[in-house]
Amino acid sequence: MKRASSILRKKTRRNCYFGIALVATLAVSACSQSTDAAESTGDASTAYAYAGTEADTNAARSAGELAAAKAGGSTDLPAAKKVGLILLSGQSASSVRIETAVKQIAQLLNWEVTTCDPDFDTQKLQQCATSILSQGPDLIISASQNPTQVASALQTARDRGIPWFGTLSGGTQVAGFYDYGIDGTKLAEITNDWMLSRLKVPNPSRSQQILAFTAPTVGVANLNQQEQLVSDVNASGSAELAVVHDINLSNAAQDVLSTTTQTLQQRRDLGAVWTVCDFCLPLISQAVRQAQAGDRSTMIVGTFSTPASIDGIRSGAIDAVGEYAWETQAWAAVDQALEYMARGTAIAPDFSVFDTYGAGLMKPYILDKESVGATGSGPILGADYEAFFRAKWKTEFGVA
Repeated sequence: MKRASSILRKKTRRNCYFGIALVATLAVSACSQSTDAAESTGDASTAYAYAGTEADTNAARSAGELAAAKAGGSTDLPAAKKVGLILLSGQSASSVRIETAVKQIAQLLNWEVTTCDPDFDTQKLQQCATSILSQGPDLIISASQNPTQVASALQTARDRGIPWFGTLSGGTQVAGFYDYGIDGTKLAEITNDWMLSRLKVPNPSRSQQILAFTAPTVGVANLNQQEQLVSDVNASGSAELAVVHDINLSNAAQDVLSTTTQTLQQRRDLGAVWTVCDFCLPLISQAVRQAQAGDRSTMIVGTFSTPASIDGIRSGAIDAVGEYAWETQAWAAVDQALEYMARGTAIAPDFSVFDTYGAGLMKPYILDKESVGATGSGPILGADYEAFFRAKWKTEFGVA
């Protein structure tokens, strides 16, 4: 069952250099931001769609109705609320998926959304937090932002009784910050299992040596993914982490390209390249393709998909990406805010919120050649989060 999810692309106030090509046109490289963080706007295009079965959707609806009864049944919908949304960057596909989900939810509830995009810049992040608070939001949702970087704004939100939810990657635990981001461990586990099980298959052109691109300073989830990789490789008994490279985030594209090229020059039979960096996958693929002259033997795997990496999987240039239905985090955040506003129900503090729904929400999965299909939108797999929350809210709040 395909259900389109519109992805908003920020196209204003930005001058970008698009310089990486792979199979189809790839738009990932260095961008300059000439103004302060501003409200995100852009045209819509369909990039992802739920791809479960009709049975999955029906099961989600039934679970949603049960969850509504458990919550207390019918009550009035909190009206005319404002959501403040702070992105990681409009260039991040996962971040934009959160933005799209929040705007879709707000339209459903007839709420307002104000979006601010700091574009990876810590100073602009603080400006975004201040700006969002000045507009009187009833709740705040941020994408992959560590709460310690906005400690003052978070304290102001707490003082005003404004719940603040974290999505995508988890951050440091801070009072008043409801962190629904992942800790990275389970995502790394399924990605590593996919890679290591295939590395064990004898291949005269490929060793079991791995080049890993990491970013431990970005957040807790990325550090956990790195640690899980080390653990899984050690437990395999045969694979080897030949190179572990912390990405130079100030010059990520060139760093990834040059490191991949140099490693392949030194280890021509390199078994796999692994990364936590979503936009790095097509860059890695380009470097591997150039080094191996079209006869690729090195596997390429990572976490967090993008439309470009899905295209790469379909074309055979990338092997697999570990992924979640990230939109689920936005729906859960708004649901928890709704229950708090409508009934005074305590807000679930962390990722364990998904277990309370009893619907199998937020389970990681693998996107590979088999699961992505030949064409169409990027598939969102797992439980039908939208059907679940729509059924829940229809029963509770009369939202059609």
